[in-house]
Amino acid sequence: ADKIHNSGALPYATTANIIIQMCRGLQEAHSMGIIHRDLKPDNVLLQHKSDRPDWVKIVDFGIAKLMPNAAMQQTRLTQTGDIFGSPLYMSPEQCQARPLDSRSDIYSLGCLMYEALTGVAPLRGETAYDTMTMHVSTLPAAFGTVAPELKIDKSIEAMVFRCLEKKPEDRYQTIAELLTDMPTVHSDSGSVKVKAVMH
Repeated sequence: ADKIHNSGALPYATTANIIIQMCRGLQEAHSMGIIHRDLKPDNVLLQHKSDRPDWVKIVDFGIAKLMPNAAMQQTRLTQTGDIFGSPLYMSPEQCQARPLDSRSDIYSLGCLMYEALTGVAPLRGETAYDTMTMHVSTLPAAFGTVAPELKIDKSIEAMVFRCLEKKPEDRYQTIAELLTDMPTVHSDSGSVKVKAVMH
């Protein structure tokens, strides 16, 4: 959150480095049948080590919940009527207090990527309730609308917006699927695969 606040939109290579590490952590949690339910910039700690800038730790699993069958990622999780999370990053099903699975974390990760890449949250109403209603029914603005000066690659935008699909079945179904689809990083020295920025 501080990095985005201080720097605004982050370069894709920086964002990819952070997101890939988050994906690894989420993969581990999801493999044990746990979803986080409150992914947001404030819950991503970045440490600088000599050999790895922006080393990621995901924190605050305080509202995480164990899926009834850890072997089944898509098992329904949250009891109807439970609402947890931060409105700016909550999935549509989370906002509606519907049963959740790991695809809810993928939506929240999409919100985080959108904000990291553009410097603004994808959806923001005047109140928490307005924001939650927007997650259910309103599409985020295209990158070219909110940050035209950044000229973000269309393949990156497509990846983020697939995470932000309203219906869970229209999103990436697993973190592994998202990682496979992450675009190549383009830099002044040429194109390098995203794996080159992993640690």
